Amino acid sequence: MRDHLHVLVHYGRRQSAPEPERFREQRAHSLWTEAFAAIAPALRDKGIVRGIAR
Repeated sequence: MRDHLHVLVHYGRRQSAPEPERFREQRAHSLWTEAFAAIAPALRDKGIVRGIAR
């Protein structure tokens, strides 16, 4: 959980998602994907975002 939040904050400040092709960003990409899988339904239901894959 803490690692997921760290990744979301770090890459959110960069305004780009971690790239799975870059070796140094592969773990961050996995954490990013897991975090968004968990929060995407709530964000969609509240109308905050559209188009995040389920």
